[in-house]
Amino acid sequence: SDLLARAIPYHQRAAAKALRRGANEEAVGHLRRALDSLEAIASEDERTKVEIELRVGIGAAYIATGGFGAPEVLEAYTRAEALCDHLGERVDLFPAIWGQWMFRTGRSETDASQRLCGRLLGLAEKFHDTGLKVQAHHAMWSTSFVCGELAKAHAHAQSGLALFDARIHQSLASSYGNHDAACCARNFSAMSLALAGHGDRARAMIDDSLAAAGTLDDPFTMALTHYFASAAAQILGDVALATANSELSVQMATEHDLVQPKAWSIGVSG
Repeated sequence: SDLLARAIPYHQRAAAKALRRGANEEAVGHLRRALDSLEAIASEDERTKVEIELRVGIGAAYIATGGFGAPEVLEAYTRAEALCDHLGERVDLFPAIWGQWMFRTGRSETDASQRLCGRLLGLAEKFHDTGLKVQAHHAMWSTSFVCGELAKAHAHAQSGLALFDARIHQSLASSYGNHDAACCARNFSAMSLALAGHGDRARAMIDDSLAAAGTLDDPFTMALTHYFASAAAQILGDVALATANSELSVQMATEHDLVQPKAWSIGVSG
């Protein structure tokens, strides 16, 4: 029993390392083994807390392997939220709600996405946590963009970037969509600016996002950033830039089995 309990932190660390290098199936395997060992934790509250962390990690891994709208994503985050109910409204609840927002957004369920965004903003304010505020803006810039509110999407992206501290917040990617929030903010800003007719600013934002993603050892963020660069370039009518980035995204997504950026980028490259 003690041996199983001690193995859980090992699997959590191994899963985090696997997620960072894009080995998502390996991460899921470690997290599943950790879940199988939960009964070895004697304290019910501690067992619940650890399971929440594991469910959030599995949800993030499934986002990379199955896409934002994969059923396993909703299953993981719904279970995490139900577990949070046993402990009361705590910070643990935020990533569980965020993951459900990601699922709803991935399925273009905009009414549900907007309701969840409001809840995330409220929780971030309640807990006075800068990292949670970054991720609440993360939800808002994506949802606003999908709803066609380009100025609002750009504003939330800039608010998130203003709060983002790489030393503190970069490590949160494994709990929030398995991709870097600062790169995502730049990606949505580039798209919003391109659609609003601000070509030069959009190009500058594309360059900034590609440069930022290039400093990370994060295949999922890099594949997504190449996709968004290709999509923004497509809006701007730059065929060469769109083609180059869509091909790079497909290459990276194929190498790491990343369903979402691969599907999106194939659409750009035709």
